[in-house]
Amino acid sequence: MTDLNAEKPPEQLTLQQIKLQLQSTNPFERFNAVLYLKDMQTPEVNDLLKTIINKDPDYIVCELALLLLFDKQDRQLFEIVKHLFFDTSEHRYLRARAIWIAGKLQTKEAYQILLKALNDTSEEVKYWAIIGLQNYNFKSILDQLLKLLTSSRSQMIRRAVIWLLGKVQVRPARVALEKTLQQDTTATNRMLAAWALHRIKAIESIQVLCRALEKESFELAKREIVFAIGNILQHHLSRKEEIEGFEKIKDIAVRILSRTLLRDQSYIVRRVCAEALGKLTDQRTVPNLVEILGTDTNPFVRREIILSLGKIGDPSVKEALKSAKKSNYKIVSEAAYQALQKLREN
Repeated sequence: MTDLNAEKPPEQLTLQQIKLQLQSTNPFERFNAVLYLKDMQTPEVNDLLKTIINKDPDYIVCELALLLLFDKQDRQLFEIVKHLFFDTSEHRYLRARAIWIAGKLQTKEAYQILLKALNDTSEEVKYWAIIGLQNYNFKSILDQLLKLLTSSRSQMIRRAVIWLLGKVQVRPARVALEKTLQQDTTATNRMLAAWALHRIKAIESIQVLCRALEKESFELAKREIVFAIGNILQHHLSRKEEIEGFEKIKDIAVRILSRTLLRDQSYIVRRVCAEALGKLTDQRTVPNLVEILGTDTNPFVRREIILSLGKIGDPSVKEALKSAKKSNYKIVSEAAYQALQKLREN
């Protein structure tokens, strides 16, 4: 899709000169002519942009003109967006841009257009309708979104739905994301589902995330799962007494994170495991962290373990930290110094 921040031609032209350039048969010349209109603020300029949208044969030129009208907040913008969407003969990218704008308008009329766009045959139009719904209260159409998640063959559409579900705090959305995390055959979708569950921060998701971590093979998905586990538990630490079975849930997470930290082949995954354990500030994790600090050879993982030990604040780790302070890796020795400082402060 066209970028409004595209570089403007170096010379400024008069409006009459721009109109002449718009008559060129070269779409690049016409595109540049539209760029000249970016900083012009007159009703005549807006009318010219509308003429371009209606008559120019090249969708990229039309799309740029539409973006400029949006930037200028023209009063007729919604009617233009509505016309472009319903005119299915228009290029799908231009119609998609119109739906993108509808998502930004945040009016009841624009919302109705987005709902209709969810059933459009164009993937691009449907995608931007889903993304645009973030600016509206879309809980009333949650069933329709969940159906798209399970029935659409388009990965682009399914990922847009997963992303949107991460913005709503309702059980059906969470359950759908947990199912995606456990059953989807596309690794990127599982990764995005973990990210969305992290956004929702439901304690009920922890055990699902732990099971998913044990069977996941895609490195970036594992990283996102671990990140979600650590952040969700940290989010609920301040009210753990109010949550039934919190300690049991945390124990399961600690066991899985510790095992992954010890065994996973990816230093990226091991590093985020160490970070997640530090967020839990559970002194029961100290022996495992100290043991792995002595065996893991990756400096980034060792640094994260050291920082986590500093956060936990158990004085029994001083000797291990003093030993780490002698490391040849600056990131390890500096982390050990910081952790020891934190122990002294506590």
